[in-house]
Amino acid sequence: MKILDIGCGKKKIKGAIGMDIVKHPNVDVVHDITKFPYPFPKESFDIVVANHILEHVEFNKDFFGLMDEVYRILKPNGLFKITVPYWKGVHVFSVPEHTRMFSIFYFNYFDHDPKYRNEECGHLSRFAKCNFKIIKRKYQLILAGRWKFLNFISFIYNINPYLTEGFLSNFIAPELLVFELKKMELNE
Repeated sequence: MKILDIGCGKKKIKGAIGMDIVKHPNVDVVHDITKFPYPFPKESFDIVVANHILEHVEFNKDFFGLMDEVYRILKPNGLFKITVPYWKGVHVFSVPEHTRMFSIFYFNYFDHDPKYRNEECGHLSRFAKCNFKIIKRKYQLILAGRWKFLNFISFIYNINPYLTEGFLSNFIAPELLVFELKKMELNE
């Protein structure tokens, strides 16, 4: 299984090829994730991992291009595994480099399933040339210390994302969002 860890920094996933804009000891390929094409042939990887990197992609950068490029380098049915901070999380603004925020519905835009083609996403495919099926999306709390017992709320939050986005996250906001997107054919 061939894995690419984009924006890996010093903490590359074991066995993966690490790509980052800065050369660290674990970085195998120095490349900016907002510059296309990536230095890999089409359909090179089974899995592409973006662990705490997409929130660093500035709004003036081409996020649609990034999604299309990941789509290009993934093999058919390949997975794009993403972990990002939740937009209401305590630490989302604690790093000045965080310029993009994510809700649980952010990646609906890139899924061609008719259930996501509603009024707010009716323009799907105008900007993105990729088709990912959302196979996993979940909220994750990462409370520690005396509040650790509240981590069970992650289960409750994942029952109904509409209730969580509109109500529950106003009381105790999850810290992270975890996604798995599966590469699908463009006509699916």
